[in-house]
Amino acid sequence: MPDWTFFRDREGNEYYFDKAFKIRITDEPDFNYPPVSERGIEFYYNSGLEYLSRGEVVKGLYFFKSIMALKEQNNRLRKIQINSAAQITSLGKRHGTRMAAFDRESTLLILKKGDSFRLINEKLFYALTLPARPWIIREGWKYSGKGYGLQFGVNLDNSEKSGYDFITGVETRILPFTVDTADQAERIWSRDLGPDAFSRELIHENTEKKIYKYRYPGESPFRGYEGIFINRNTIHLLRIMYHEKMESSVEQVLQDILNGFTVVK
Repeated sequence: MPDWTFFRDREGNEYYFDKAFKIRITDEPDFNYPPVSERGIEFYYNSGLEYLSRGEVVKGLYFFKSIMALKEQNNRLRKIQINSAAQITSLGKRHGTRMAAFDRESTLLILKKGDSFRLINEKLFYALTLPARPWIIREGWKYSGKGYGLQFGVNLDNSEKSGYDFITGVETRILPFTVDTADQAERIWSRDLGPDAFSRELIHENTEKKIYKYRYPGESPFRGYEGIFINRNTIHLLRIMYHEKMESSVEQVLQDILNGFTVVK
């Protein structure tokens, strides 16, 4: 890793940044969540079948459920969506009570239409629209199913993992009560994560969300955006981090991502 500079954030995540100020990760999952599109629908369906033949049900479900989420209207797609639904039904019959766990683990879907990418969390009912492919770094349930964490990197030129222009994280908590305002959610996150030393500037707020621009303390070159969102008894914390030298290239894109974060009520 010549000429890379090491950085660890307050959550303990470790990063490097290179001479081009791109963020680099050294440990990533073996499954790269290929975005599913209508154009390559037969390939994605057969990829799902291939994973099932290996006994990798969760990965197979990723393809079938992503196919089901596509919105284009044509007979070719509809036929494969019907076949995908049949595969999911067959898996349910074959695996019985285990199917609920497989289904829960395959909550993350990624779709592609034209130059746009749609990342969907099926079980937590949120979605992000992205201008380039998200490369998943880590994701998974925590706190006995009451929390979920997702982290991914993006290169705006769609290059493959050559260092990321920005890193995005979404943390979610499912609570035993309804959260009425973003202010209430912010207090809950503060207790959950503890104090930090970020310098924050509030750039947007309403009852259901608050969006900040923040920077790390001291001489750290990292900055970012933070969004707090509510959906009944579920709260989401979205953070996007980038090197300060990248700000002019990514600022408007990141604001669009935050403004486009949607929850299904």
